[in-house]
Amino acid sequence: MESISPWNRAGRTVTRRRLDVLFDRSAADAVYVASSARRSRWYCSRTARQRQTPCIAGYHSLHVPKLPLTSNRPRRRFLWAPLAATSIGVALVAGLAITGWRLWRRPTPSEPSRLTRVVTLAGEGPRVASSGLADPFGVAASPDGAIYVTDGDGGRVFRIASGESDFATVAEGLDMPSALVVLPGGDLAVANTGAHTIVRVNPETGAVTIAAGATGKRGFANGTASEARFDAPIGVAASSDGSIFVADTYNDRIRKIAPDGAVTTIAGGDGTLDTPCGVAVAPDGAIVVADTGHARLVRIDRDGTAIPVAGPDGLAEPTGLAIGSDGAILVADAGESTVWSFSADGPKRFAGDGYIGRADGELSNARFNRPTGVAVTPDGIVVVADSVNGAVRAIVPAEFEGGRRIDVTVARYDLDEMRAALPSRWPYSPPERTREIAATFGEARTENWADGVWMHNALDVPGPPGETVRAIVDERVRRPLAAAGAGDRSEYLRLSIFAYVHVRIGRDSADRVLPGSPFEILTGDDGSVRRIRLRRGERIAAGQAIGTLNRFGHVHLTLGSPGGEINPLLVLRLPGLVDTIAPAVESVSLETETGTPIAASSPFAVSGRVRVLVQAWDRTDGNAERRRLGVFRLGYEVLDASGNRVAGEGTDRASISFERLPMDARGGQLAFARGSRSWFSGPTVFIYPVTNIVRDGESREEFFDTSSLEAGAYTLRVFAEDAFGNRTARDVAIQVVRS
Repeated sequence: MESISPWNRAGRTVTRRRLDVLFDRSAADAVYVASSARRSRWYCSRTARQRQTPCIAGYHSLHVPKLPLTSNRPRRRFLWAPLAATSIGVALVAGLAITGWRLWRRPTPSEPSRLTRVVTLAGEGPRVASSGLADPFGVAASPDGAIYVTDGDGGRVFRIASGESDFATVAEGLDMPSALVVLPGGDLAVANTGAHTIVRVNPETGAVTIAAGATGKRGFANGTASEARFDAPIGVAASSDGSIFVADTYNDRIRKIAPDGAVTTIAGGDGTLDTPCGVAVAPDGAIVVADTGHARLVRIDRDGTAIPVAGPDGLAEPTGLAIGSDGAILVADAGESTVWSFSADGPKRFAGDGYIGRADGELSNARFNRPTGVAVTPDGIVVVADSVNGAVRAIVPAEFEGGRRIDVTVARYDLDEMRAALPSRWPYSPPERTREIAATFGEARTENWADGVWMHNALDVPGPPGETVRAIVDERVRRPLAAAGAGDRSEYLRLSIFAYVHVRIGRDSADRVLPGSPFEILTGDDGSVRRIRLRRGERIAAGQAIGTLNRFGHVHLTLGSPGGEINPLLVLRLPGLVDTIAPAVESVSLETETGTPIAASSPFAVSGRVRVLVQAWDRTDGNAERRRLGVFRLGYEVLDASGNRVAGEGTDRASISFERLPMDARGGQLAFARGSRSWFSGPTVFIYPVTNIVRDGESREEFFDTSSLEAGAYTLRVFAEDAFGNRTARDVAIQVVRS
């Protein structure tokens, strides 16, 4: 074990076990079933409080009625008082922090208060192939108003001319470029993360030269430009004299490249910083750092003093930084899907509300999906690299005439593109060996419906604890912090297409490093695993071992971007998987609008608005008899004596369908009725209120309204269908009566 540097969290010193490649996130940031960024119900990781979207651990976030929708506990305040420092007195440190964090207001054409709406400048959404704008990560604005953006997966730098929305290629052939900055002479400095270098790009000719580092040679070394070594640097900034400041991310340091090319270290390496991803130069020359792994901002004064000035409370995964037109610090917080503004008046959400999504229009309603870069144009417009949405977006004044409005709630991968890209294999070895399905997409997860319903956002494939889990498809790591929850039951690896949950990432069942593993294991003084890291830009090949099953005995496969998850059974080609068994409809019951059961009889006597409840479950060929899987599609129709449909949407249009999950926070309790239950132990019961609408990402309560029908006899027909087209229908006699 090679001890690299101490890493401090909560007073613990941690050493690193160096492997071939790396990963991220501490046990303190573990994924918790139905817990949020702040240990709440909405998200399963500390890294993001995505209240309305499926959490990475696989339990879709749903509203818990007894708790307020905005949060289930009081909001925590930001820490503006600095933390205790080494040999400097507490009072002196506090004074430095307060004085140093003074924000310098300067007049500009557009003050943030005038920025009122969000538009899309470029990007068509997430892509499987590295074409188009697949992985927008960093943005920068030049004095002439042009906007530059990096496309990590595509290895390109694009330019969006001032006042336009079309983008043109400036440079290509880069290796997972991340942040970029416009230098005083007009060139661009780009963090060429996958190559472990900082490069200069001439935006007129596209010429690329190395500013510091050596292609493909990672490490840590100061010295001349050619002698210097970096470890997957992500962030860059520049000062007026042409110096380049680098967030040397996986060395946990901030470096400086002088105009003559000499490279020095100005902070970090002593536990102060953890996976820093963003840097910015403040007007007084101080360096502001997005200390991503610690979920905070750090100010580095000219003398090298590093002072935490904001976070971790409130911030989740600060990634990109910019100085706003009013002197405020703008922070692209990927974990919160929010752009924050830190000014002398305190912190505030500048854009985004902590919900994953994609919403242009009024600023108060705007939503993002893991923004990683932020920049400010000369006229004060704020530009955001909305990474998972595959878009460059701008926060503009009302009179701004450029850009376009995209009216989608969440960006998703194209199903046809995904089907064509995915190989036929299971996530184990041998890949062609048929496995069982233990849980399907859209199932309820709850012990007590009244306490809330979470929705399963993945496919569970069981195996014995300790079995090696292997990647489904070739992917490059896009997230700086891609693994979380080391040692927790919901430990996971999140790639751009797949997430693998309930896996000991990079380790066997005894926590030994897997041979040839690309992961960096961070251990505590007692030798226990505290955290896993993987570099942005690392390549994961189909069939590559990524870890072993933990005690849960299954891998939870999430497919698609966060918030835009797709039902894996619609896309995956799983060798030998056969389903010829139609869903079982155990019962059909009715209740009034207020929830009062209607007495079972033949026919049911109904009046007013009625809710139709279908208890059903499914299983595939080869499933154990005890398995109870969720149903893919359900619906109903009401037929008169002549067989004409008079209510419902018919058997060709499901009212509940799980191609994807609803965005509404009440979605789980609209897809499943009281009495539904599915947990780690006990019986599994799925009761679907088929009169509700839960499909195409929306959810709303509806009823069978008998008031439009004449009194008399009718047939209520319900159906349940699985993802393979097997269908079960049941007819129930009803009598519409007038009270």
